[in-house]
Amino acid sequence: MVRSFDSLDRIPKANHYTTAYASLAAVLFLFIAGISGTLYVLNFHSGFKTNPDGLQLTDIRFRELIGRNQQKVVRVEGVIANNSQDLQKVPRITLSLKQGNGEDVFQWYYQPSIQQLSPGKKSLFASSILSNEPVISTVSAHFEY
Repeated sequence: MVRSFDSLDRIPKANHYTTAYASLAAVLFLFIAGISGTLYVLNFHSGFKTNPDGLQLTDIRFRELIGRNQQKVVRVEGVIANNSQDLQKVPRITLSLKQGNGEDVFQWYYQPSIQQLSPGKKSLFASSILSNEPVISTVSAHFEY
């Protein structure tokens, strides 16, 4: 049997409390998720993205070179750092070339030559790709988990 109520006054009081607690829980969840998302975005866009396992990509930069046959080559370089107290497996890295408006021009994956990184250690990485794009403004890099 389905009950319907004409006004909130006729709903049993237990439902008022249940609704209030559910609303409070939803607001609290959204608040915490918003803070976590904001911190993640701030951390990522600062150029120093630290992952929960302690790996960090820093000093990401690119250079445009002229390769054989006068083709333009974009070389992306950076540092992988292990800021944790544990040995960490190094996952592959997604690299993205971007235009001035932030739009991705090209994206590819790079598997670092090191499999693991000891606590407190750093390793350089570099990846190159042929590019016919006239203007590359920035590059971004993040780990693939």
